[in-house]
Amino acid sequence: MPLIRIEEVAREHGVTHLVVGLPLTLPGVEDAWCAQVRAWGEELGRRLNVGVDFVDERMTSVRAERAVRGVGLRKSQRRERGRVDAAAAQLILQAWLDRRVAAGDR
Repeated sequence: MPLIRIEEVAREHGVTHLVVGLPLTLPGVEDAWCAQVRAWGEELGRRLNVGVDFVDERMTSVRAERAVRGVGLRKSQRRERGRVDAAAAQLILQAWLDRRVAAGDR
């Protein structure tokens, strides 16, 4: 989804903060793709005038796929990419929330 459309959706929903998954390499190193994601997230945050946090998204797709498999959906439903993406986004957001609670932010 292009940046401008995401900006529109964020405005429609009154977004006050962004949480963006950061695609670190398996060893946990930022590469050129991470730099692009950071630049995109920071630009969106600037356009919306909101804060942006980046969360390590390593292995979230694998964990999300396992979670989707575990809910008892038919195989054709489990393979729908949107389901896995939504579950991965939930895992990223939960990691951000857990990090805030651990740091004493509320």
